[in-house]
Amino acid sequence: MLTCLNPTMKHKIVCPKGSSKAHIRRFREQERERRKFSCEICSGPGFELHECIVTRRDAQGLPRVKRAGIFCNCNMILLCKSCHEKQHGLKDARAFWWEKMCEKYGYEEMLDWYASFEWKVPDRRFMKDG
Repeated sequence: MLTCLNPTMKHKIVCPKGSSKAHIRRFREQERERRKFSCEICSGPGFELHECIVTRRDAQGLPRVKRAGIFCNCNMILLCKSCHEKQHGLKDARAFWWEKMCEKYGYEEMLDWYASFEWKVPDRRFMKDG
């Protein structure tokens, strides 16, 4: 499990304790509860967790234990159906959420989380220097 903590930040990056489907399902449900089932954009009822920086498609081909990293709290936002649909159409959504998550968790912690995937060719176009 990857856990990063920036002493100047109050939030820490938390990932599922295992890579099985059951571990991930349980972690995702805990995230919904922790976020009080509230959409992080409009504050309406939220039930859909969206991978905002690294998607399942991005992680295809990585070992299962590495793919589990996409479900870390720093890569997920809880949305209502309407806001979730809008997120998929945004051109610079990754860059926007990268910046927001760096503010919340810390730039160095986010870089460590992203590096934990051990990409063969990492895509860093959406990252801005911290």
